[in-house]
Amino acid sequence: MTSCPPCEPTFDGNERANFQFEIPRFSATASQLVDTLNQSKANVPAVVELIECEPTISSQVLGLANSPIYGASRAITTIGHAIVVLGFRCVAQQAIASASGALFKAKSGACEAHRLDTYIQSLGVATTARFIAKRTKISNPDEVFLCGVVHDIGKLILFQHAGEEYAGMLDESPHEKSLAPEIESYGITHATLGRQCGVAWSLPTQMCITIANHHLSLNEAADPLSRTLICAAYLAKKWQLGFCEDAFSEDPELESELCDFQNPDLAAECREQFEAIRNICLS
Repeated sequence: MTSCPPCEPTFDGNERANFQFEIPRFSATASQLVDTLNQSKANVPAVVELIECEPTISSQVLGLANSPIYGASRAITTIGHAIVVLGFRCVAQQAIASASGALFKAKSGACEAHRLDTYIQSLGVATTARFIAKRTKISNPDEVFLCGVVHDIGKLILFQHAGEEYAGMLDESPHEKSLAPEIESYGITHATLGRQCGVAWSLPTQMCITIANHHLSLNEAADPLSRTLICAAYLAKKWQLGFCEDAFSEDPELESELCDFQNPDLAAECREQFEAIRNICLS
């Protein structure tokens, strides 16, 4: 994994700085897309050219645009066509999500298998988050999809830093109810490191907050984007979208919040979307 120079983490609560961590470098294309996303007016032709010059990103964006999550009435064959049908922000966010996935799938770096497993789980959360957002309309489906893809990006930093030691820690705590082992061993959590990645990559502020919040309880999360992501992580584990059965532990508060999603047909529909997205993103 190519990395930027070490940066000094920002700590919350009782997190302590034991050492410095390296933030993974976003690709030049992804960085330019983020810059464009943060502008009030987009130069659409430039964005089309930017995405089309990256064959992997371009093919994944077109694959996602034609996947069941959008249900396009006819085939979307070009990036320009995708922007007309889906909108600029949607296409840009999908392209950034694709670029983020490349960091998880990098063939060099520590714990390749664990990193790939983390990516597949992130795709499960992202798919479920979009599924929830589309039905509840309390957050933007494409924005929450991108949050889902990158919410565990901080784990990449700990894989890179601590390798098999950190992988073993995750294997011992499949429910991830507490981040205390990370704080005890490394002085920081993957959620806080993930927020720092978002800040370093200039992701929108609310996305950075959502990444930092993804292990809060539902009562602790005030904003819609964070609440959607927390619910999505729970449902993705319950429906085993990228997760094994052992990863799920029932939470009465979330069960109550998600009472409208108890229908098996909804689980089957979301699973179909996840399988399509996983095939596209891992091809």
